[in-house]
Formats: sequence, structure tokens, C-alpha cells
Amino acid sequence: MDRREVRPALKPKGVKIRLRELGDRAGVEHVHAQRWRHSFAHEWKLAGGDTGDLMLLMGLSSEEMPRRYGASAAAERAQQVHTRLGIGERV
Repeated sequence: MDRREVRPALKPKGVKIRLRELGDRAGVEHVHAQRWRHSFAHEWKLAGGDTGDLMLLMGLSSEEMPRRYGASAAAERAQQVHTRLGIGERV
């Protein structure tokens, strides 16, 4: 027998409320689904992931959203690529 607590299905804002509750319990502020979407897109692009694959995984139909999700950390990715390529070191 499974001892896990059985919870009722979440109502429309239930995911939002549940994420906030879990964040509060973990001591993490500003927890929301979009935060994970931004982080996922950033990590995906940083690892060299393809935008089309990202769109498929995230259920997106427009390239605008992956750009928007990844934009918050674009400067960090650019700096890491610059360091990895080392072009300035060879000039």
C-alpha cells in the first residue's frame, strides 16, 4: 500500500499556489513556473541545445518565447562562450 498523501486535483491557480507554498517551505523567494522556464531555457542554450528542440520540449509554437526565456541570461552565456572560444587570447 502506498503511504503517500493523496491530494485532490489542482484547481486552475493551484500550481501557482503550490509552487509558492513549496518555495516558502524551502526558504526560496519568488518561486513561480516562469522562473523554471527561464532557467531551463538558459541552461539548454548554455549547453548548446537547439532552439527548435527547446521549443518542442517546452511546447512552444513561436521562436519569440525561447528568445524571451533565454534573454534574461544571454549576457552570461555570451561571456562563457567568449571565454571558452578564447579568441581574444589568440590575437
